[in-house]
Amino acid sequence: MHLTYQAKAAIGAAREAGAIMLRREKKRSEYTYKGAHDILSATDLACEKAIIGALRRKFPAHGILSEEAGKLSTQGAEHVWVIDPLDGTANFSQGLDEYCTSIALMRGDDILVGVVYQPKTDRLFVAQRGRGAFLNGERIRVSGKAKLSDAMAATDQSHRAHVARRNLASLSRLSPKVRDVRILGSAALHLCRLAQGQIDVYFKHSFNLWDYAAGALIVAEAGGTVTDMRAAPIGRASKDIVATNGQLHKAALALLKG
Repeated sequence: MHLTYQAKAAIGAAREAGAIMLRREKKRSEYTYKGAHDILSATDLACEKAIIGALRRKFPAHGILSEEAGKLSTQGAEHVWVIDPLDGTANFSQGLDEYCTSIALMRGDDILVGVVYQPKTDRLFVAQRGRGAFLNGERIRVSGKAKLSDAMAATDQSHRAHVARRNLASLSRLSPKVRDVRILGSAALHLCRLAQGQIDVYFKHSFNLWDYAAGALIVAEAGGTVTDMRAAPIGRASKDIVATNGQLHKAALALLKG
């Protein structure tokens, strides 16, 4: 696996954030509420500071979009780093291992680099546009399942009630048609599990760019398909997501849209 300078920088920043998470495990209860059910941990902010600092030192002209800090883009920047410093904050706060760092590099709507690092299990997912998807240096591929009845599906809960209702309505249409459903609490890791064939269908309404940018590239480079609910290509303006192994995409979309 040949890594570009940008990919190496993203990996280094992700590993730095992962080390912070592991050091702060005993302080995982240090969090505040961003909304009625949405939490922000001190670890989120520490990881974000480390990632932004590392990337800005190497790419001062690049823009940055991060979950907590928001848009820190250099005016007119062609390249933008899209960061979720700690995806799965609720899991982290409960001592569950399904949390990670997600970092992507975009140029326009094109995702050039995607890195997702799960520190507790030391799993590093890397994709570069046109160069395949890898887990700890080994190439990964989506499953070959051709029937929804054989598929494992996944989604994530929303903290906003009206979005949660839409998600549950879509799930109620999909779940009777698939073998089983998982809600593991990390969008990025759901997408990575899809890329390695552990999950076959993933969807969520009202998605943010930092939630899916890295994972979407990893799925695509592993041979899967990623669109919005209207079957349009995923881009900066996308607000929902459907990711599959490709063979199940048309059938999954029909059910999810109702």
